[in-house]
Amino acid sequence: MEYKGAAVVVFEGGETVPNSNELAREISESMRGDGKEMVRAEELSNEALEAIKVSGSSNRDLDGLVQELSKLKVKNV
Repeated sequence: MEYKGAAVVVFEGGETVPNSNELAREISESMRGDGKEMVRAEELSNEALEAIKVSGSSNRDLDGLVQELSKLKVKNV
């Protein structure tokens, strides 16, 4: 989600132990409703809800996949 602007990098790598004070500060700041990450998360949530509606992009894409699959001929092995 970082590349979508809805996440905050606090530390990287599985071998790194984050500073607890820094981690607490970052979590606290990211949970405020006015933070840019929170605003972006809300935007992404709304986009996802639109995509799953009957006329949304996810529904259209799934219909297209079903149509393509129905065109395939099955070979008996």
